[in-house]
Amino acid sequence: MAGSASADPARLLAELRLDDAARLSAVLRAVPDLWFVVDRDDQFLLCSDENHPSLIEPFAQQLGKPFAAALDAPYDRLALEAVQRARASGEAQRLEYEAATPDGQRRVFEARVTPMGDGQVLYLTRDLSELRRLEREREHDAERLRISEELYRSVARTISDGLIVAGPDGSVVACNPSAAETLGADPASLIGHRLGALGYRMHDAQDRLLPREQHPVRRVLLGGAAVRELPLVLHRPDGSVRRVLLTARALRTSADAPAPSCLVSFRDITEQHASALALEAAELRWRFALEGAGAGVWDYDADSTQVFYSPGWKQMLGYAEAEISASLGEWTQRIHPEDREAVMRAFADYREGRTSVYQTEHRLQHRDGRWIRVLDRGKIVERRADGSARRVVGTHTDITPIEQAEQALLDKQAAELASRAKSQFLSRMSHEMRTPLNAVIGFSQLLRLHPAGDPAKVSEYADHILRASEHLLGLVNEVLDLQRVEEGRAALEPRAIELAPFLEATLELLRPAAQAQGVALSSQVPPGRAVLADERCLRQVLMNMVSNAVKYNRPGGWVVVTLLDAAPGRCAIAIEDTGSGLTDEQLARLFQPFERLGHESSGIEGSGLGLVITRSLIEQMGGTVTLSSVPGAGTLARIDLPAASVPAAALRPAPPPAPLPAPAEAAPQLRLLYVEDNRINALLFEEAMRLLGGIELQVAESGADAIGLLQAWTPQVLVLDANLPDMNGHELLQRLRQRPELAGAPAFMCSADAMPEDLERARASGFQGYWTKPIEIGKVGAAIAALRG
Repeated sequence: MAGSASADPARLLAELRLDDAARLSAVLRAVPDLWFVVDRDDQFLLCSDENHPSLIEPFAQQLGKPFAAALDAPYDRLALEAVQRARASGEAQRLEYEAATPDGQRRVFEARVTPMGDGQVLYLTRDLSELRRLEREREHDAERLRISEELYRSVARTISDGLIVAGPDGSVVACNPSAAETLGADPASLIGHRLGALGYRMHDAQDRLLPREQHPVRRVLLGGAAVRELPLVLHRPDGSVRRVLLTARALRTSADAPAPSCLVSFRDITEQHASALALEAAELRWRFALEGAGAGVWDYDADSTQVFYSPGWKQMLGYAEAEISASLGEWTQRIHPEDREAVMRAFADYREGRTSVYQTEHRLQHRDGRWIRVLDRGKIVERRADGSARRVVGTHTDITPIEQAEQALLDKQAAELASRAKSQFLSRMSHEMRTPLNAVIGFSQLLRLHPAGDPAKVSEYADHILRASEHLLGLVNEVLDLQRVEEGRAALEPRAIELAPFLEATLELLRPAAQAQGVALSSQVPPGRAVLADERCLRQVLMNMVSNAVKYNRPGGWVVVTLLDAAPGRCAIAIEDTGSGLTDEQLARLFQPFERLGHESSGIEGSGLGLVITRSLIEQMGGTVTLSSVPGAGTLARIDLPAASVPAAALRPAPPPAPLPAPAEAAPQLRLLYVEDNRINALLFEEAMRLLGGIELQVAESGADAIGLLQAWTPQVLVLDANLPDMNGHELLQRLRQRPELAGAPAFMCSADAMPEDLERARASGFQGYWTKPIEIGKVGAAIAALRG
């Protein structure tokens, strides 16, 4: 299609009025637009260019056809009506329509219809497609500009950041409400003025006046780089101060603008800055308070796995500020290996929500290698969106001095308690020992005053002295037993013990005392029941409990041993008596050392230590002991021990020592060497041997003396003291064994050392027996009689 025509053909026809058809045709053909002449019958008569690109179809095909037949509805009707109006009115008509060109494009055309006379009409058409496209684009651009301007105004009005456009001279061209609010002024009062001229001053972040050449707006207007989020202090004309974060960049209204404007955006951070200062001050206060109280502060960031350690935390471990990094390993690697797993598990449990608090006590290694004990506490102060812990803050408090002070206090209290207990023990011990000593010393004095007294009286006094001495010996033995048990030095050898035969054998030892008291003694324990216990300890326990039941019984009463129901794997032994019984208050005092519940002045012998030893032995064997009693009716003692299967066969008793081999030449007397450095003990032993008769005794006061005696005399039995002036009894025995004639001689140790380990050492050294001082003459005589066969 052709563009716009430079001349209107209808106007030319009206003005020229040419008669020459050829010249008229030439003029019309010079017009670039396509035109037609339509005759009075509304058919095509003439065309300006039969090959014009705007033709809908070739003109040769349109000749003789009705006008507008090639147009689509409704444009065919509109074109025909325009032609008819032009004829009828004699005035030019205008028509705009759409039609498809031969290239398949649909385009917009404008038609001018002018009457020519004789019913003919000039129909001139031009292509307006490009013009209409440009018009539509201009309208679209105008709408976009309107929307963009409206959007900018809306954004500028609603955003919280202040926006100012400064012109090339620095004056305010435009500002949004947030900018005016931050500046504390009405927007209209700012337009056209430089802020400096209005009394505003800009200071740097340290609140120092900003030099003019460093002002960000000036720097940008002079061609400098953009300024981004620069912290500044704005001093307003009224004296108030606001802190802002300012960004400034060049703004050119067009590419050929001679000087740029400056777009300034700023955010009021006054409140945030005040909050940050308050938070910093608060952190400084609590860190100062915590570190002043001896606590080190740590701050764990889970995102970076880094930890802030305060100077106090580092100093607690002996390090300077720069000597410990921010890694988590600085803490974990210093935890004591025995504590590390529990501490890390507790920290993980708290972070993952399995526990509500994190608090541990553990050991950390100091720089000098020692271990300090810390109280570690932490709290989650920040969480992620999913609720997991992002930041945990806590403290380490060195509690080593506290624990040391507590331990020192406990040690002091324990020492004071031990001292009081020792004083009480010595006081009771003194009382318990002085009573029998009074009899020993008193009756001994009577014997000296009446050396030739009535033999019956002498015998009576000797009996009193013997009983008192035996009581003293029992007291000493029980004190030693108590000490050994309480120190846990009682060597136990637990084994399965069948109760029925064991009880019968034990009760048999107590039966004479029971018969003397008129008390019936029996066991109702069936065969086939056993306990796991140490034989010696169990016998001591039973003898003590049954002995008490006999001693504190009534004439004609009884003591019976039975079994009670017990939990699986346990065996309950009951010892029931018909004694006077105990009150609740007496039961509460029962297991105290030297406590005899008012029987101290009675004729019933006892030290008040037996039950204390009994309970300790039972507990060491894994058992318990309880007592229940009814005053005036009797008492039931329950001993609960681990049950065991009945042993397959009873233990065989140890074979008796082999008798001495008969000498090559029969000797009328048994030769016995006694090595003892204490002359009183030697005299006592010598008198005892004289009473036994048939013994040739030699006494030596040292190991050297004993060896010297062997030059002219060979003993058949050796009795050695444990502690001699020049060597101990063990060493002396080894030297004596080196002599062939003494290699198999029976040897006995005679010593005041009565601890179990002393007896065990003697057996290990080769001693056949052990006689504890004070010696029991009957026991010594029985042993010698066994040697004689």
